[in-house]
Amino acid sequence: MEAQNSNNTSQEEMVFIPQFPKFSLERVILPPQVKEDILLSLTLIENQKRIYEDWGFAEVESKYVGDAPKNLFKAFNAAKEADAVLFFDEADSFLGKRIQNVSNSSDQAINSLRSQMLILLENFEGVVIFATNLADNYDKAFESRILKHIHFDLPTLENREAIINITIPSKVPFSAEVNKEELCKKLAEISDGFSGREIKNAVLESLTNAVQKATEPLDESVFIEGFEKHKERLLKFEEERKQKGISKELKEKIESKIKAKLAEEKNENTDKQE
Repeated sequence: MEAQNSNNTSQEEMVFIPQFPKFSLERVILPPQVKEDILLSLTLIENQKRIYEDWGFAEVESKYVGDAPKNLFKAFNAAKEADAVLFFDEADSFLGKRIQNVSNSSDQAINSLRSQMLILLENFEGVVIFATNLADNYDKAFESRILKHIHFDLPTLENREAIINITIPSKVPFSAEVNKEELCKKLAEISDGFSGREIKNAVLESLTNAVQKATEPLDESVFIEGFEKHKERLLKFEEERKQKGISKELKEKIESKIKAKLAEEKNENTDKQE
């Protein structure tokens, strides 16, 4: 997660932002996304501000080419008027490297959006917080405008064990042979590299499979198999991501959406003319 402000920021904000590391969240046993929520809450409390939306690419994207930058401007303007902190989730969609060889309208739209973000960040006098798990994809021009970078590590073995323990519902009908404490230790070993969200998903998938199979009471194998399958999927996804490249994948996804929406708009105009 990163925090950014301009040189014109008020004294209170300038004093507060460098104090982020003092929150000592490294000692808190929580999933990374929960730590982000805590940090965000502390930001608002310290500044006595409210948050203006949890903005992601979906909230800014438009079916009309050129409208996305306008939506971004509206977000910054609304935050300024409300004296609110502006929070962008999945910020790599906005702050990624600009496309050098523009070949179509989608490339141009992406570059336009990112250029608009640069301008708005330069002139905005409030607080902007970005959250991402792909910070390496940031354009260097954005990095220079971000005041503080705060990295949240994935849960350690002990962290994962604690998260699993509180994520598995206390009312789960385990068989008498199951020792929940020992089960959590085994699952923590399997889930090396999992985020808190992935641990939660693995638990939910395990329980869903048990319900579908009408398995009751539950033994250890239900969760062990569920976690192992979830890990296999994550490893496969990571391998595919490395082969394809995130920027290319994002580009193709956005291009596909824009083409579909432009076609829809064209059909609507044709129907009106008829």
